[in-house]
Amino acid sequence: MLVTLQGNHLIVGGGAGNMQRLATDGEALGPPFALDGGWADTEGLSVNAQGELVTVEDDPERLSWFAPDGALLRRIDTMDLSAPLTEAQGIAIDPRTC
Repeated sequence: MLVTLQGNHLIVGGGAGNMQRLATDGEALGPPFALDGGWADTEGLSVNAQGELVTVEDDPERLSWFAPDGALLRRIDTMDLSAPLTEAQGIAIDPRTC
């Protein structure tokens, strides 16, 4: 289960690419939506200052940014980093540094 805050509501996902926006009382704020570009073994979900959804996956190893509607904006293979990132198990974004 993936959970993150976006503004004053929650975004939840089951790890298979389908997401849902919820009020803090659990009420659905719209229909579920899917993330573009394939979805594999997602281990973390966060939202950056621009409102983009950011995911980290460990099989394959990648970091992806999505528009609020789920459209894929960009993706990197974390094994291509100068210090490869393998088996990432979560992501957090500090709003003070965005």
